[in-house]
Amino acid sequence: MTRDREAGRLRGRGPGGARRRPTDPAALATAYRLLVQAEAQAPGGAAELASARDALIAQAAAEEAAGRPLEATARWDALVAVEPGVHGAGRAAHLARRAQAARERGAAAAARGAIGPAFLAFALATDLEGQPADAERRDALRQQVLASARLGLDVEVEAAAPARLGAPLDALGGPTTPGGPRLQVTLQAGPMRCDQQEHATVATGTYVAGVRVEENPDWRQATEEAWRLRGDLRSAEADEERARHDLRELEERLHRQGEQVRERRRREREDGRRQLDRARDEERRAYDELQRARDRGDRQAAQRCEGDLDRTRRDVARAWQRLDTLRDDDDRMGRERDDAADRWRRLRDEAQRRRDRLTDAERRLEGVPPTREVPRHATHRYAIHHWTRTCQQEARLRLRLGAEAPTEVPLAGRAETRDDAHAVQVPLGLDADPLAFPVDDARLADRARDDVAQAAARVVADQQRAWAARLAAKAQATGDEAEAARLAAAALLLDPASRPAALLTLLRDRFELADAAPLLAGAASSNN
Repeated sequence: MTRDREAGRLRGRGPGGARRRPTDPAALATAYRLLVQAEAQAPGGAAELASARDALIAQAAAEEAAGRPLEATARWDALVAVEPGVHGAGRAAHLARRAQAARERGAAAAARGAIGPAFLAFALATDLEGQPADAERRDALRQQVLASARLGLDVEVEAAAPARLGAPLDALGGPTTPGGPRLQVTLQAGPMRCDQQEHATVATGTYVAGVRVEENPDWRQATEEAWRLRGDLRSAEADEERARHDLRELEERLHRQGEQVRERRRREREDGRRQLDRARDEERRAYDELQRARDRGDRQAAQRCEGDLDRTRRDVARAWQRLDTLRDDDDRMGRERDDAADRWRRLRDEAQRRRDRLTDAERRLEGVPPTREVPRHATHRYAIHHWTRTCQQEARLRLRLGAEAPTEVPLAGRAETRDDAHAVQVPLGLDADPLAFPVDDARLADRARDDVAQAAARVVADQQRAWAARLAAKAQATGDEAEAARLAAAALLLDPASRPAALLTLLRDRFELADAAPLLAGAASSNN
């Protein structure tokens, strides 16, 4: 379905077989591209593709023969956009024929003095083939068209420094033909007035107005640290003294026990060992009696012997327990003495560490003064004077086009410079800042004059654009094709930014120009 629809469109037939002739190159290229893509995706329509291609070529030839070169070029553009290698030569030959025809039309028009059609023809030929000879003829004819239609300027400046005020206006002019339209421009500028204004603001600054003596916080901190360390040392020394006293009392108590205590402990240990030996002998005896009873088979005797064995074993355990208690008492007294000695040594060492820290703190305190001097700041207020120097000039611009009534436009130019100033400020150590404008009056006056001149130039430029609009309107209204060509080309050259749609349609329908680009090519400096 895509192949059939696009083939019909390229042959110039729409839905239902209705005749139509598409001219948009983008639409033609799209239709032809879709047809080529359909053939590539589903081969089998090569004959139909060739038929459509031949139809496009035939349409291009028919349009060219019928005097519709833009429509012919649109079809060649569609072919080349899809298959440039196949149709490039055909399109180049078509453009060469168009360029030659335009060249011949341009030469004929120039020969009869019709500079408008001649310029448009050589602009088209240059756009189609880019021949240097065509571009040279185009540029020369462009100057003639501009000179024939450009609004001449007669500038008169009535003021001081007329050259400076008139320079921007003179730059808007260009070559004209004798007897052409003239715009009388008279710029009357009044005297330059320069004056200055001032307003003041209050600025503030901080300065040192003196000193005050106050307690040194570093000394306070060091003193408090020393007091704290002294308290810590006293507490550590008291703990050390109590530990020394406890150790001394323990040692004296142990010493008082003397030999009597040690002898009693020895006898108690010997009694305990004897009791243990007797209990162990009784245990062995009871065990032997139990074995003999079991050997005899005397169960009653065996039960009795088992009770005796249990009793003797309990006696052995109690004997061992008594010996352990005696040993624990001896060990406990030794451990108590060792613990007391260790505690005293720890407290003695801690007291020495605190004593050393106190010594260091007192040494640091000696280097810190108890008071210090603190700057006393004050705020100083002073006036800053802000000066503005202004030069301004009023002017009137008088415009008169031919016999039309003159118009006057008021203008004004202004330039200013600024500076700040203040007196010497002793408290802040600031030197005086005298008034000294960075720009003198002579340069300010020149800037004000430039402001007036640029304003005048803008007004005249507006008049030139209005003149170009008049030319465009005349081009559309006249029935003389040569005059229409001259006026249309002049309007576009004098005001390239406007490009009225009606004027572009005129160029397309009458002079084979798709747009204004060929007219403006190479015209960067031709409007002067």
